[in-house]
Amino acid sequence: IQRWGGPEDNHEEQYPTLAELGGTTAVLDKHGVKYDERIRVQGYDIPEWAHATTREDLDVDRLQYIAAEALLWFDHDGADPAVRARVKEALDLKNFEVTPDGQLAFKDADHAMVVSKLMMLFATEHWNDPINRAHLHLGIHGVQHNIMERRLAWMEEVDRGETRKPTRYFYGIDQDFTDAFDTGPGRSDGFIYLISNILNESGMQERRRFVEYRLAEYTRFVMDDSAQDYPSEYLRPKRVEFGPRSSSIHTETVELTDEQRAQLANVKIPQLEKHNSDLSYLAGPLKNRYIDPLVRQGDDYVRLSQARPAYAKLREEQEHLQSLGVRVSFAFATNGYAKEFRKGMKDNDEKFEKLQREASDMTRDQQRRVIEMAAQRSVQLCHKAGTLVLKGESQRLLPA
Repeated sequence: IQRWGGPEDNHEEQYPTLAELGGTTAVLDKHGVKYDERIRVQGYDIPEWAHATTREDLDVDRLQYIAAEALLWFDHDGADPAVRARVKEALDLKNFEVTPDGQLAFKDADHAMVVSKLMMLFATEHWNDPINRAHLHLGIHGVQHNIMERRLAWMEEVDRGETRKPTRYFYGIDQDFTDAFDTGPGRSDGFIYLISNILNESGMQERRRFVEYRLAEYTRFVMDDSAQDYPSEYLRPKRVEFGPRSSSIHTETVELTDEQRAQLANVKIPQLEKHNSDLSYLAGPLKNRYIDPLVRQGDDYVRLSQARPAYAKLREEQEHLQSLGVRVSFAFATNGYAKEFRKGMKDNDEKFEKLQREASDMTRDQQRRVIEMAAQRSVQLCHKAGTLVLKGESQRLLPA
């Protein structure tokens, strides 16, 4: 949505529709719960520990994000047992308390240091990573194309052969679009095949670099309480060894001009550079994600950067990293091949925007059907993966 000029809080704007058509409001009504047009329950103020109003503070939303990412990165058999234990220990809920002002704080600086380092890593080495952002752009083109070419398995059942406003199909789940990238027998599509191959090849190479090189560097960083060198391959002088560069994607740092920085300031998904003969993206700095949480110090609370000066130094390094631009180039795309692929992406954009502008909207019943089907598929996938156990009447959601 943001790629097409939509608001950053689009998911929040869509929630009332999802809540109504998905049955949430019916449950609230059944129990006499009063709510406003944004489905916010009346009479309840959200406390700071649940939703912090400052960037520095930790809250349960940010803590959940950190915990989920940390377990993916460090809680597996390929990780060093020491860092695996340390990360899980730092995230234990017994390490946190609520201040008299309602803010979430750490009881000691040691655990605060670990969790705060994790938050910085996930911002620069994952969410903000230039290759990840180039992947997002390719993925967006895949999503557009799969809707326009009617490659989602359930489209016919909902819209009866007439493609509606494309963004309504976003009510589906990620797996729907992942399945649509399949180009096996009977599902051939040259554009999707090319995008899929780029994503798979570069993704596998980056995964290998993570396992063989990057994980060890990140582990050293998390375990070293005195570390002041931020572990990024884009900072100089060199301080990490991330292994061989990808054979399909090249990245380099770029000192941005004031004009470039202003143009890129609010662009989350980098766009192809217009005047280059190859396929390259210039990614500007995004909003920095970090925390400088409160830490108990005697009978008072101070910021981690005050309690641990080493963390203040790391924050400076991260801020510098976030000020750099990064150019991402696809090595495969040379000469006419790059021109052909660029034309395909341009046509893809134009057709999608025309469809979004001119197509009829789904009826309310059709929107509800998409939401209900998405919920059913989500339950089935989670049950199959073993992350959801269904008992009693809820087993009706499983396929016969």
